[in-house]
Amino acid sequence: MKTIFLLILLCSFRKSTASHWMQYVTAITPEINSTVGKLDDEQFVCYRSTKVISKAQWIEHIDNDVPDYWENEKNRMWGENEDLQHHLNQIVEHFHDIKGNHTLHRMHRCELDDNGTQKGFIKFYYDWQDFIVLNLANGNWTAANDGAESFLKNWESAIHESNHWKHHLNTCIKWLRLLLEWKASHMLQNITPITPAINSTSGQLVADVQLLLLCTNATKFPETDAGKGSDGRRDLPLATILGVIVLVVVAAAAAFCCMKWKMKNGDIPLKDYLKNVNFNNCPFKTRLSDFTAVPVEPSFED
Repeated sequence: MKTIFLLILLCSFRKSTASHWMQYVTAITPEINSTVGKLDDEQFVCYRSTKVISKAQWIEHIDNDVPDYWENEKNRMWGENEDLQHHLNQIVEHFHDIKGNHTLHRMHRCELDDNGTQKGFIKFYYDWQDFIVLNLANGNWTAANDGAESFLKNWESAIHESNHWKHHLNTCIKWLRLLLEWKASHMLQNITPITPAINSTSGQLVADVQLLLLCTNATKFPETDAGKGSDGRRDLPLATILGVIVLVVVAAAAAFCCMKWKMKNGDIPLKDYLKNVNFNNCPFKTRLSDFTAVPVEPSFED
């Protein structure tokens, strides 16, 4: 029965739109260094700081069926972010744009039409403007302006990048199919209302900028190895780190005060010194007593 219902569910996706698509947008800017993944206009994952963050409930436990999914995605996105940073350096060097900060965005998208046609593209935006685009079906680059054309003619990696991403189209389509099936299966198990896939065009970069900013500042990680440090241990919460810093500062201040008192009073024992201290004018007297369960009368003499 579940199998029949799953087939009906998958068919409903196919009838709702002419195609399905998966897209990753990666940004290298002074404010953003992250990647956002979307499936049929729904964000399902983002990457930042060597961590992959689940953004959709249906993908959180995909590693039950796909072992090491999160770890593999983390390594893949890290490598692609490093490549994009290298491409940005190449473009800046080509145009001699050594002044100011520059940005580079890459939109990687693959589509599967209802008739089985596969297509996709890789599009680069330099300083928020259209720059170059690669048609994954034929491996041809297209420049958006004269400056981009000049870069393509002198870009030694153009052919290598074309071949790499063109072969990657089949892999992208494979994962597109898998994620659609996994999402449909999750919806079936959780009796979630069916939301038809949205038929979207290539879209504009500005539509994903807010998602990239949110991803850069995200703090929720899935309970997998992707949420751990490179040594396999869970990262400490920020509050814990701040608490440790405060304790260290207080301890250092106390040690400094003791050293200063020692230098000033020589060999006088601290307990003898305290007996001669007048606490009646101490501005903290009342506050300190608030921390005791029972009021304690001072035992020091004036």
